[in-house]
Amino acid sequence: MLSSFNAGGRDRLLSSASTAASTEDLEQNMPKSASESGSGGDANSNRDITGQSSGGNSAPEFSISFDRNLRAASFMAWVHLTANALIVMSCIGCAELALHNSTLGSSYMAYMLMFALVAPVCYCLKFNFQQVMQLDREHCLTVLSVCIQNQYQRHLMEGLRWKLAQTQGLENCSEATVEGVEGPSGSTSLEVELRPSRDVVNLRLRRGTRSEPLTIELSGGEASSGGMPSRAILQIRSTDRLQFLSAAFRGHSAKAHMEAAQDDARAFLHAWLQHVYADYMRTSTGVIEVYELTKDKADAPLFWARVRKERCVTERGKGTFTYCPCDWAVTLKNRAEYAVCQGGKNRVTLFLSGEKGSGKTLFVEWLAGTLCLPLYSMDLSSQHVNNEVIREMITPTKLAHNLPVIFHFDEFQSIIHEWSEKHAGDDSIRKRRSQVTIQGMQSMLEGSSTPNNAIFVFTSSQPMPTPEQISIFGAREQHEWRGLLRRLPVQVQIPAMGPEHRKDYCQRFLSAYLNRPWDPDCPQEASRWSAFEKEWEQVKNGIPFDMVAKYAQERIQVAYIAGILTSFPEGCKVKDSSRETFLDSFFSPQHVEDWIAEYAGSAAAASSCQAASTCGARS
Repeated sequence: MLSSFNAGGRDRLLSSASTAASTEDLEQNMPKSASESGSGGDANSNRDITGQSSGGNSAPEFSISFDRNLRAASFMAWVHLTANALIVMSCIGCAELALHNSTLGSSYMAYMLMFALVAPVCYCLKFNFQQVMQLDREHCLTVLSVCIQNQYQRHLMEGLRWKLAQTQGLENCSEATVEGVEGPSGSTSLEVELRPSRDVVNLRLRRGTRSEPLTIELSGGEASSGGMPSRAILQIRSTDRLQFLSAAFRGHSAKAHMEAAQDDARAFLHAWLQHVYADYMRTSTGVIEVYELTKDKADAPLFWARVRKERCVTERGKGTFTYCPCDWAVTLKNRAEYAVCQGGKNRVTLFLSGEKGSGKTLFVEWLAGTLCLPLYSMDLSSQHVNNEVIREMITPTKLAHNLPVIFHFDEFQSIIHEWSEKHAGDDSIRKRRSQVTIQGMQSMLEGSSTPNNAIFVFTSSQPMPTPEQISIFGAREQHEWRGLLRRLPVQVQIPAMGPEHRKDYCQRFLSAYLNRPWDPDCPQEASRWSAFEKEWEQVKNGIPFDMVAKYAQERIQVAYIAGILTSFPEGCKVKDSSRETFLDSFFSPQHVEDWIAEYAGSAAAASSCQAASTCGARS
């Protein structure tokens, strides 16, 4: 193998005292083809620094192996045990001799001699016992340790403690803490939870018909780490001690069997840790998990911290909000789902624009909950966020989850305004809030460190500028804007809600509160809907999603105050005896008119008031 190194490499690796002798040995062992290649040239001139021949003959690959030498370890265990036995027998013999000897039995020197032997004897016994336990730990146990050194290992430790907290029987010796707990209706409340506070936990790990004894030793848990154990040692015994001691006298098959059992126990424990981590970090359907950039101290680096985990918007009203996806939402969801299923073969970038209250953020939460992906939200107007930060924080090594994930950039219109004002020469109007440039955004979207298996979603209250609008900029600015527009190929402007969309939303929303579903096709419900929809049509500039959604929530709150709804652990339901009263109130044209006149946050409110005044006053 040494012949693969060139002369310069040898001079650096060998010491000055042995350079000449080693060089002579290498030349003698050099392959003949290498020494004869090229007339008058270096014998190794056709080899590169990696040891591969330029003529096509590659050097052998390096490999390492570990010999467990189980029989030798078993023999050494017998040596230590025999030594302890001899020491004990010698001590008993010396004590017997000292006590029964007439000349030493009652003398002071006999007792002093016995006490003088206690310290070295105890040391030898302890040393031999520790050596036996070390051999037992090395060859009969599978030991895995978890230490908190970064955020990923901290998540694994949190998952391990979370799994122990779910184990029945360990709560008898626990630490009482206050944590957010999700209720059946999707709401999160602070409740007292019990966390096991044992230093050593003996468990029984089962998978199918297999059952293994598991010992977990926890240490650390200082106040600075929030009571989180800083180290955990997990042990599974793969071989009995008697089998290990008998390996010194058994054949090769017994040795191979014990080695295979240790490897199998290690794979079993590794798979369980992987399951604990995946189960703890998993985002289930209908649950939103939001992460934002934060820092512990002013001079500390930014990191992703979880700020929210609860039920998200759903299509059937089971979460915190009812969402009714339109055709454009389903199309964007299918795009994102295709990218996730393909495992990162293509990157998806979505740009959504719409007026305030059109449902942009609700769509992002619905998308994350439907695809079971965590949501990483970034505020581009923050003073801590610049071009370098956005490129670095989207790399997989900085995330708390494995890819794929969703990156959300909200309120993007503020960034568009700043870039437009700067490129239009209006840089002195106000102080710049964002440190992210248009060049940095392009590098983030399609840079060398940008992950493919991720979904980028931009939401804005105004659309991206068109090529005609950027023609007023300079040549360089136009070039940058065109580059950014090419990196945002999917741009959707959220339309206002139409009649069919409103009917579909009301049907989905009411299904969460009515014991019997609301059918808009029956004659009685059709007349209700006709009067209800006629009042909404008075809004000439379109109805945003938020306007109808908040109206529905307002009617539910009013019904609860009036005693029409009853509370259950899974949520509120309309009493069957008050069903007609509730529907009359929900679809009341008068309530719709009052809501349109009072609604704020949409340009439709002003025009709707004018439309309502033409219809005459109603009592």
